[in-house]
Formats: sequence, structure tokens, C-alpha cells
Amino acid sequence: MDKRVTKFSQQHLSVLKSFLFLFLVFVLGNCQPQQTLDSQSHAANSSRLFKSTKRFVVKVSYMPDARPFVGDVFRGRPAWDILEENILALLQFSPAIEDVVVPKTIEQMTRLPDNGRRQWSTQDILDARPSSGFANSEEVHLDILFLNGRFVNEQGEVMSRSSGVSVRGRNTIAIFKDVIRGSRSGFQRAPGLARFIEQSSLVHECGHAFGLTNIGIPAQSDHEDPFNPGHTRNPRAVMYFQNEGRQGLRRLSQQVMRSNSLIMWGPETLEDVRAFTSRQ
Repeated sequence: MDKRVTKFSQQHLSVLKSFLFLFLVFVLGNCQPQQTLDSQSHAANSSRLFKSTKRFVVKVSYMPDARPFVGDVFRGRPAWDILEENILALLQFSPAIEDVVVPKTIEQMTRLPDNGRRQWSTQDILDARPSSGFANSEEVHLDILFLNGRFVNEQGEVMSRSSGVSVRGRNTIAIFKDVIRGSRSGFQRAPGLARFIEQSSLVHECGHAFGLTNIGIPAQSDHEDPFNPGHTRNPRAVMYFQNEGRQGLRRLSQQVMRSNSLIMWGPETLEDVRAFTSRQ
């Protein structure tokens, strides 16, 4: 399997630098991971993903008015390369994985009928997915649904700023297109940035689906945020949870630009996965 680590050009990064602060606010400040399994089941799900899965397939479905961004992010780089590269960065440690499939064009994705729903509970999301997340003993599907409307949490609150939800243990992610579209204010001159926001939200929620941080995959160091379980407290990593705080965001933006890389996981997260896959 090709375990690439893709690099941005300096020209691409100069465009990103102007808008990265707003992107981080939307991606890192509005995560809503949802628990559906106990800790033992989460560990079993992560174990299957990293230790026995030979083929990992991302399946993307969308409502008619919630079409995913496709095409280029910045000058020739397909938007969906971002999710693909970050999945490969985690699965490079798997002793079993042979193939990773990520759709890149709208023709490779599934258009769902519009059911008129504009508020989505966790169960609504699970009911809307076209597959169950597992194909067979050696193949796992990650279902990504692009939906209209907003997420409704277990308390019945409409989460108007939540761009994405990961249903832990069920290999299911929902992206709320109305929130992503709302994040584009001020980005008219940089259409690639909205795609970058959407993909970065996907990477963050994918991390939860894989069992990060300290959910299915144990933390090897003391980097889990005690106030936001399932998130790292490394401000330079995509799994960092922060609603506000310009100083932290400045540090992260500087780190991204210095690294010149699409890979958004911090070293602590990569070490967690490496150690987890090395255990018998």
C-alpha cells in the first residue's frame, strides 16, 4: 500500500495562511462525538479496524442539496486527497491493511432521496446510512453522510454550529452542509478554502470513528484533554478541541505552515496508533 505523506507547495500555503484562523474555529470548535457503545466495545471496534481489516472503504452519500465539495482544493490537488492522506497516515501502522478506497468524484458517491428532514438525531443519522459499516470479516466501510439541516443532541438541543458528528463505534460520520456553507462567509475569493474546511472536519470526525483519543485506542502519554474526552490537548493537532482562544490557534496555524504537510494528526496520536497496532 502507498503510504504517502503529501506536501503542499509554498504557493498553496500562502493562500491558506490568510484564512486558516477561520477554518480552525469551525473545525475544532464544533465537534459533537456521540457515544453508542461502552468502552470495551469501542476497543473491540478499534482493534478490528487496525488489526484485522484488509480493505477499508469510504462510502459517501449525500442529500440533493447537500452535495459534497469535489474538485481541487488548491491548484490541482483533489479535495478528497486530504481525507485519504490522513487515513493512510493512521493505517500505515496496520499489519493487515492492503487497500484503502476513498471516492474523489461525485460520480463515485451516492445521491440519497430528500426526506425533508432538517433536524437529525443520532438514530436518524444511523437510519439514513445505506450500509451498516461492516461488509465482511476483512472489509470495513466508513459511512459519510452529507445532510441538510442541523444536529440535535441527546438533550434535544439544536447544535447550530456543529459542522460534523461521529457516531462512535458505528463507523458513521455526518456532515451538516448548512453549517459548512455558513462558514464560507468572507471566502468568496478563495473557493478552495471551503473545501479545506469540509475535509478538515471530516478528518477530525474520522479520528473519533477510529477511536481517538483514548476511547478505543489508549493514549500512550498524558495528552487527552480532561475537559473534553476523546480530544488531545496538543494545540497543534486536528483532534484538539477549542471553542475559542486566539493564542492556541496562532500556534496551530504556525505549526501547519512549518510542517508543509496535509497530515493533521499530532505525534502523540500517531504514537498511540503505532503502539496499539503493535500489541498482540
